[in-house]
Amino acid sequence: MEKIWMKHWPPEMAKEVALTEGKIPIFEYLRLNAKRTPEKPAIINYGREISYKELDEASDQFANYLLELGLVKGDRVGLFLGNSPQYIIAHFGIQKMGGIVCPCSPLFKEMELAYEVNDAGMKCLVTVDIFMPIVGKALPNMPSLLQVVTTNFHDYLPAEPTLPLVDYMQIPKQKIEGTMDFMDIMAKYSKTPPQVEIDMDNDIALFEYTGGTTGLPKGAMLSHYAHLFKPSAACDIMGIGENSRVLTTMPYFNIAGMLFLVGPVLRGATNVLLTQFDPLTVLQAVDKYKVTEWYSAVPMNLAVMAHPDAGKYDMSSLKLNMTTSFVVALDEKISKKWEAFTGGCLLLEGAYGLSETHTLDTFCPRQKIKYGSMGIPSFNEEFKIVDFDDKSREL
Repeated sequence: MEKIWMKHWPPEMAKEVALTEGKIPIFEYLRLNAKRTPEKPAIINYGREISYKELDEASDQFANYLLELGLVKGDRVGLFLGNSPQYIIAHFGIQKMGGIVCPCSPLFKEMELAYEVNDAGMKCLVTVDIFMPIVGKALPNMPSLLQVVTTNFHDYLPAEPTLPLVDYMQIPKQKIEGTMDFMDIMAKYSKTPPQVEIDMDNDIALFEYTGGTTGLPKGAMLSHYAHLFKPSAACDIMGIGENSRVLTTMPYFNIAGMLFLVGPVLRGATNVLLTQFDPLTVLQAVDKYKVTEWYSAVPMNLAVMAHPDAGKYDMSSLKLNMTTSFVVALDEKISKKWEAFTGGCLLLEGAYGLSETHTLDTFCPRQKIKYGSMGIPSFNEEFKIVDFDDKSREL
């Protein structure tokens, strides 16, 4: 196939994805960065810093807990919680013991949760205590679960948060009988790295459920290589490196948000984590932590600019903001307004992509911006346009 789009490829960007440490699982990148820069913040969570060493050791502890529970390579573990350090720790921990991460939307009700748990055959579910009314009602209909692990947002919040909290993050921790407390795992389990052999091309890292627009959601089975390749591509396209501070507001359970759960770890960067978008919190986070990259949705950018206190905060650290035209389409007017508001940060359409491909199948080249377009095919992609009625006929 002739890749005619390559004539628009950014001249400053390599044509092959940079797998900076080689074709190895993402958790090995975490281990390498924990050895290289152990005290560097991997995550800043409302002022609470989690170092690369702590993230590496905590995910080892979670992996060892799952192994003691009786889980083996290929078993599925669900994550039913919002953006949090616990989500990231569990994500890496599951894969460190060879398990398959199964993200569940934190907006699920009982029927939706039970469907995905049963469809995937999940053996353990990690959730927040405030979701237990939903989990509890669904439990009798989720027979594959061996254990539920509960946590609370306070478990990884500082005594005095540096950024505003959304209301539900302030709910005190609850002891839930019959569940395993996440912090008990962190207190009791070994930090010894578990050993597992990973076939990058054939072993599954992730069940990413589709949106269910044409029927019930289906679990897209994504390999460890896909789980390395696409977040690495996101880093290349956005210019994320070891000195980056990446603001993450998009939900981690979504395949696009997950790019920026994984990407900063691959490059040894710092993830400035927000559990939920709030315009004032974004303004304060960018100003206080000198955020360099952000992946947003267009309504988020509009809300930030419209905040009455927007002019009080310094946004000049931002270098690039990729966004998604969700509800509101990005146009040149919005993009130019954002660039002026931040003092020079480009606002570009992020990507088109599928859950089945780990998303990021296209991107917008900075030197050839076309508003209303999803850009050009990304690394190693093959696209063709066919007749709608006769799909064997290329146009």
